[in-house]
Amino acid sequence: MYRTLSRVALGLFLAVLVHLATRSHVQFPLEPGQVYAVATLSNTAEFDLPFADGDTQYLLVATNQAAECTGRHFELAAEPVAAAQIAPLRKIAPLARQQLVATIPAMPQVKQPAPAPEQRVFWLEVAGEPQAASARRQQVVTRLAGEGAHVRIWLDVNDQVDSAWVREVINGFESQVRPTAARYVGLPADVDGDGCFGIVVTSWLHRLAGGRIALGGMVQSDDYDASATETDANRADVLYLSAELARGPHLQTVLAHEFAHAVCGSGRLEHQSLLFSSRHEESWLNEAIAHVVENLHSDNWSNLDHRVSQFLAQPESTPLVVPDYQAAGLFRAAAPRGSTYLFLRWCVEQYGPGLLPKLIYSGRSGVANLEAATGEPFSELYRRYAADLFLQALTADGKQATGVLPRVDLGGELGTRGLAGPRFEFWDLAAGESLHRAAQVTGTGSKYFVVTAPEKGVRRLRITAERGASLQVSVVRLRDPLPRLSLAARMTPDGECQLELRENGGHRLRVDRVAWEPLSGTVNAQPGPQTTCLHRAALAQCFGTTTLAPGEVLTGVPGDLARAPRGPLAVNVVGYDDDGRRITSWATLDLGAAGIRVASAPDDTRRK
Repeated sequence: MYRTLSRVALGLFLAVLVHLATRSHVQFPLEPGQVYAVATLSNTAEFDLPFADGDTQYLLVATNQAAECTGRHFELAAEPVAAAQIAPLRKIAPLARQQLVATIPAMPQVKQPAPAPEQRVFWLEVAGEPQAASARRQQVVTRLAGEGAHVRIWLDVNDQVDSAWVREVINGFESQVRPTAARYVGLPADVDGDGCFGIVVTSWLHRLAGGRIALGGMVQSDDYDASATETDANRADVLYLSAELARGPHLQTVLAHEFAHAVCGSGRLEHQSLLFSSRHEESWLNEAIAHVVENLHSDNWSNLDHRVSQFLAQPESTPLVVPDYQAAGLFRAAAPRGSTYLFLRWCVEQYGPGLLPKLIYSGRSGVANLEAATGEPFSELYRRYAADLFLQALTADGKQATGVLPRVDLGGELGTRGLAGPRFEFWDLAAGESLHRAAQVTGTGSKYFVVTAPEKGVRRLRITAERGASLQVSVVRLRDPLPRLSLAARMTPDGECQLELRENGGHRLRVDRVAWEPLSGTVNAQPGPQTTCLHRAALAQCFGTTTLAPGEVLTGVPGDLARAPRGPLAVNVVGYDDDGRRITSWATLDLGAAGIRVASAPDDTRRK
């Protein structure tokens, strides 16, 4: 018995020594710009933050790491204490940027293209939901409309596209889409052995699920299973484009996106592992790969701008990890696609484009696939990414060098959208009700706060997440205090939509842009109306000036805002101080059918 107790005591002593030797020694003040992980226990985090003066500010990122998409309630509270005592913080070392080297599997030599038949029949999934095969699949009879060295265009006999449209698809595929895919991710197998990749063009894609779903393009991954029966798959290397697509850059972008899906679907079936039996990649990572590969072809943002802006407007209610978009009721929802694109893009920035083929040909799927490819736990990748997403907007020019990917300014304009970084709240730890906050955070979503205090001292923060969540908390002491520009949106008694801008931090500010767009989180969410941006001249007309003196308030009535569709609108403003530092703010204006409700965060601001 004594020996047993001695061994237990020795084990505990050694465990304490190991803990003391390996833990990060955190001292106050925290290093500016450094990401710190806050320890959590039973979905609760408690820690102290010292404020040397009114200019001390911290970025606080509260994340729900739970795998489910359900929103969970977070309670945040703060209280003043005499001295900083609780510091369960761990310094997060930056990832060492590395270029992963991945071998792209060689495709078998294909024979010379066989003579094409005049007509060919394909089976298309048209129901958009599980049903009997007879009700789910539609026979599409096609004719050969054109061909290139590696591609054939099969046109639905019930549709028409002009010869210029066909030539544009062929030329784009041969000169850009196929060579870029071959370089970075590989090519799909020649499943049907005809020596050419097939593109089926049909207007059926604009009336799927009884007309409820309209797609620009799609891939049926089961088509790449050569062992499937004819009633289950076409057993062909093929993708589908809508005959409704107009010529131009968007057509080429959709083609590049869908060809990436073809590579992924074929690659997983052709290179299945004996250890991993997953035939299909999870929805979130499958779409992320296709969007990033699409980015490798061009800097056309028509397939991404609305998705990125929707996510940035609601990061706390947008899930990242969604194994099956349809099952989760998020099929075609814009914000989750923007979230997964930005996350995988960030990963490619860290590990290089070699990460993409590692994901495609591993045989794994989802989070396990990403962890095996990067060698990092998903939770730590996400923690770094979530903080960096905010901090990127504070850099000198708002842009990051991304190697082979086109640059994105998270606080600038992307395609037709005006971005303002991830939406956040300013949390001023003054006495009274401001010491408490609450938030609803979905699984793999994050709520952002910039925490400040009006007086010198130490504040003890406590964050508690509802049961079912998986709380993750990160803190960054900001290098410079953020000036305050508040935005409010409301309806006047005369029924006009009025915007109010207020400078709260004693800085002279120049307003650069105001933008708004409908918030969308629905099934089959389409891009909808383009965002409306008011720039310098239009802003001056709306507000009378584009400059705010310290403490000044500007009000304006943009006429276009009254014509926005009913429902919630995300409104953001971007400005600069005299040092050229960027500032942003957010508000929500709900133009509901049952009346007008206004919700605004009066101190949501950002500075770069």
